[in-house]
Amino acid sequence: GNTTLPVNLTALTMYTVTIRPFPLDSAVTLAGEGGYEQTEGTNSITVPEGTKVTYVVSKSSLDPFNGSLVVSENKEIDVVLNATITLVSDPEDAVKKINNKGSSLSVPCNTSPTWAVSKNGYISQSGTIEKNNDGYIVTQTVNVVLEKQTYLFAISALPVDATISITVDGN
Repeated sequence: GNTTLPVNLTALTMYTVTIRPFPLDSAVTLAGEGGYEQTEGTNSITVPEGTKVTYVVSKSSLDPFNGSLVVSENKEIDVVLNATITLVSDPEDAVKKINNKGSSLSVPCNTSPTWAVSKNGYISQSGTIEKNNDGYIVTQTVNVVLEKQTYLFAISALPVDATISITVDGN
């Protein structure tokens, strides 16, 4: 005979995750636990509620970004990639700062970080890293050569036939 069994079906609530990258032409890869794949030609993936989604945003000359979330609603995620700026100086032991921090710093690519290089006995230099025509900066090394500070002295002896001797301390 036939046996009838009760079956309870639960509808899965599906949600869409969309990554909005900057720069806009960055590569976006999304994957959902359980084999869910991103919708072809988009930066989106649709998965059941409670699914873990991982994503990678990358572009040449910028730092890649990895993220993940457990999906509980439709979500749009803005991802701004970072650029790593490194300062190199001559003399090497000069104080180097990007955005008043260290000599190498990862910063959002849609910003214009400032840099400064200084050392006693040298003329300090500073500047701003400007965005390209597409509105972002890329990973780069900034080479800065400091010039020695020079001084000009006018010395007069009184009486005129006095002997003058000069001693210089330092570099």
